[in-house]
Amino acid sequence: MDRMKNKRWIFAVIFLFIFLVIVLLINQWSTTTYEEVINNLFSEDEDISEIYILYLNTVNNEEKEMRLTNNDEITKLIEQPLKIKFKRKRELFNSIYFMIIKTNKTRYTINIQDNNHLNIDGKYYEILGRNKLIDVIESNGVKWEQTDL
Repeated sequence: MDRMKNKRWIFAVIFLFIFLVIVLLINQWSTTTYEEVINNLFSEDEDISEIYILYLNTVNNEEKEMRLTNNDEITKLIEQPLKIKFKRKRELFNSIYFMIIKTNKTRYTINIQDNNHLNIDGKYYEILGRNKLIDVIESNGVKWEQTDL
């Protein structure tokens, strides 16, 4: 009888261990970083010539835009938030920041929502932690130009 209880106990522990490993693997697969996404987005021979950002907040009836063409500003926007962690998502959302990144080969889009959701060239993510990308965008405050809705 004790052998049967021991076997059940061992089976339960093994099952729990396998379950935890599977959960951890799924979680690991569903997370990434801004750096990984950006590195997969651009090829090595691409140069960014311009980043256009449109801020559109229909609740506050506010619209503004900026264009970054200076290499230092572009580098800051691309490289400063590299360590942001993302969780892959499959849902749509309403964007507040619309970015168009022009390179010598093509254009890419990044759409950002205030509540830490973003779409990078058709793939959806949730930012885990602070949204440093919005911080970097807003740090270019003097570059904003007001537009009419």
